[in-house]
Amino acid sequence: MEKLASYIDYIELSAMEDYEKLFIKCLEFPEKRGNEMVEFILITGFLGSGKTTLLNKILPCFLKNKKTAIIENDFGDTSIDSIILNSYGLPIKELSSGCICCSLSSDLVKLCEDLINSESPQLVLIEPSGLGKTSDIINYLFPLIEKGKIQISNIINLVDCANFWDYIEDFGDFFGNQIESASKLVLSHTEGLNDKSIKKIKEYLRQINDAPCFSENWIDLSSEKVYGYLNDSLSTIKEELCVSSEHAHHHHDHSANQFMTVSLKADGLFEEAEIKSIFEEISLNENMTLLRAKGFLKSASDTGSLHFDYLPGHIKISPSKHEESIITFIGRNLNKALLEDKFKIC
Repeated sequence: MEKLASYIDYIELSAMEDYEKLFIKCLEFPEKRGNEMVEFILITGFLGSGKTTLLNKILPCFLKNKKTAIIENDFGDTSIDSIILNSYGLPIKELSSGCICCSLSSDLVKLCEDLINSESPQLVLIEPSGLGKTSDIINYLFPLIEKGKIQISNIINLVDCANFWDYIEDFGDFFGNQIESASKLVLSHTEGLNDKSIKKIKEYLRQINDAPCFSENWIDLSSEKVYGYLNDSLSTIKEELCVSSEHAHHHHDHSANQFMTVSLKADGLFEEAEIKSIFEEISLNENMTLLRAKGFLKSASDTGSLHFDYLPGHIKISPSKHEESIITFIGRNLNKALLEDKFKIC
């Protein structure tokens, strides 16, 4: 109860004051009955925390042990993350939207039921949008849990250490909720941070959630080691989770954050240096705030394309065989005309 009480205190300090009532549900997950219950694992984290990178790393280990399917919830008209994961040839269902809180409730339940009926998976991995509250997602899945159709066995939350303090201050309602609702925490983007900085973040995390915290640089570790940690002593979650019934019925204040998404299909050819220069120019624009961008652009140097991931102050670019040029932007006050001009949209 101590953990629950601390989260109630957190909520009172977050952007949830407008809720008329706050309801507490204790999600007691039913015992598994034979093979009829499908295991669900949620891989959560804020924008650009490394969810797809982690999933891509450990997915081969899951596939060795269970018939697996994936549900991707991404911003924009096309899921960039689904494109990245398509090479595994397993069922991937997309739930693309501009606002996760508004679209997930009925759509997610129907999608889960259709996936279970058509593919008969033993395990379903859900990668929600970085702007989704984990407690909302669990609330939406509750009817399936209550009926004994699914069992949530693990909620893995990636914590972006490079932007930790900014995200806590600016996006505490999403960022804090994702941390609080996790059964395991995995630190990401720790490169360049000293031990003292990481220790300070871990101490802060323990005040929100005392779940096991994996702080090694998992990017350089083997898939088996990371998978082994995440499944160590795995048991069905029986945490008391704080959810709002009002929120489940579409009671949500959008004015606090005003996130928007822009999806583009670029026409030109691009060099890696040119892409970096464009994003540097965009970051200096004071009239809009770009929080995340990802996609593929045709390369001017060879016949392939360039896959890029952008976060404020950081961009990663790598070769790709994907043929279509497509970009998704997430932020505030995004200027579509300016973005089209930068990326040579005719």
